[in-house]
Amino acid sequence: MGYSRQAVVDLAKSWIGKNEADGSYKTIIDIYNSYTGAMPRGTKMLYSWAWCACTWSALAVKLGYTDIMPIEISCYYLIERAKSMGIWVENDGYTPKPGDAILYDWDDGSNYANYDNTNAPDHVGVVESVNTSAGTFTVIEGNKSNAVGRRTVAINGRYIRGFICPKYTEDGTSSNGNTNTQTSANSSGDTIYTVVKGDTLSGIAARYGTTYQVLASYNGISNPNLINVGQKIKIPGTNSNNGSSGTSSGSTAKLSREATATADAKAIWDFLTAKIGNAYGVAGLMGNLYAESALVPINLQQTYEKSLGYTDASYTAAVDNGSYSNFVKDSAGYGLAQWTYWSRKQGLLDYAKSIKSSIGNLTTQLEFLYKELSEGYTGVLSTLKTAKSVREASDAVLTKFERPANQGESVQKARASYGEKYYNAYAGSGSGTSSKTEETKPQTSTTVKVDYAESKKDGYGKGKTFTVTTALNMRTGAGTHKNIIRVLPKGAKVTWYGFYTRYNGTDWYLIAYNGGTGFVSSKYLA
Repeated sequence: MGYSRQAVVDLAKSWIGKNEADGSYKTIIDIYNSYTGAMPRGTKMLYSWAWCACTWSALAVKLGYTDIMPIEISCYYLIERAKSMGIWVENDGYTPKPGDAILYDWDDGSNYANYDNTNAPDHVGVVESVNTSAGTFTVIEGNKSNAVGRRTVAINGRYIRGFICPKYTEDGTSSNGNTNTQTSANSSGDTIYTVVKGDTLSGIAARYGTTYQVLASYNGISNPNLINVGQKIKIPGTNSNNGSSGTSSGSTAKLSREATATADAKAIWDFLTAKIGNAYGVAGLMGNLYAESALVPINLQQTYEKSLGYTDASYTAAVDNGSYSNFVKDSAGYGLAQWTYWSRKQGLLDYAKSIKSSIGNLTTQLEFLYKELSEGYTGVLSTLKTAKSVREASDAVLTKFERPANQGESVQKARASYGEKYYNAYAGSGSGTSSKTEETKPQTSTTVKVDYAESKKDGYGKGKTFTVTTALNMRTGAGTHKNIIRVLPKGAKVTWYGFYTRYNGTDWYLIAYNGGTGFVSSKYLA
């Protein structure tokens, strides 16, 4: 059968206005529950649950498109199903097409333009139309203010988690998220990018695995904050004088590593915090990364630049386009962690290729870094998650992960001191002597809206009492990236009615405490 983008859009448009106030939204849930195939996770939809993912899924059920459109009632599991179907696009800057789905995360940080958001999703809608000249697209969403309604979103804008791109057939296209209609090439091998509304120079740089300082110098831009829609930005290629643009070899790529480290530090902190969940561990790891690369993801070991004839940017581009084929065996340190040994560089290269990314992309390197820790350095990762000081975490990374030739006391102190700076900047003051909660020093949050839980375990209709085993953050949703409502003291009694959301392998319970509700990690309840 044929699968039409327009059919999905037209059906979604016909549902605009359905709402909870008059009960008309229930017809959408009824369509989903009428599905005769294997119901995802064996769960039918209740009228009282959040119904944005159900709306997308009901479109697929109604049209008979479940072969190409994943169905779920949970945004998190919707992404997981899309990944299994090979239609998930992990690229916030992708320009979508009508009929694609956009997933949102309302906790996307202020530095969103510098990295792909990889947090847990909160909401979903179907793309109705795209206006590339304005740099925007329109989305139709279920459960938008308790109704089906529209939203206009900036391309590569804030809150984008990613996209589901079903393989429609009627219009003869297949969306894979890897074609950027805003780019072309010139005779120097440069990539020519056309600025759209919402772009920043740092965002464009992150997308192409370089830094905004490189792009600013190469394009003669005096103020990186002032770029215009329609402006052509050149991303240096391998035939462009090694990206030096008239300067001495390597000077462009290293205009200001301190500035680059500052620009990327918060993005790195946020990513690692979501994965590790312990501020001491994150700071200790970041201090070592700073010592290795100044937090510059395209950093080529300086002693190899002259012998190889590349700068940071041109080396990255040459590996990406295949014109330099000795990346794995050249023994040159590269990237955030200065990966040097051949098997680790091979792993980075293979991972980047598997997701069709640049080896110098910040998020790609962070994902690979965590992959290494979780698969090959589990002892180090365990220390990072449980460390009670920056020094403890830093020493573990230095001696068991980075393992430079000099691991003496002076090096240990220096790397820990770098980590302390990040701890003080993002987690609070001091070296970590205050009492810690389950993941990081708590911060006050003014956000009290609580997510719906996505599943329910039978048998707790009257509630089950648990005791908190350590000072514990109660959050607005599942995961350590969610806003903190309050800190529960050790020994507090909480009530659980069976509702939970599974995130990163952990069940987060929706509990009641002192008249309020919120999510807590089940690992710290007894």
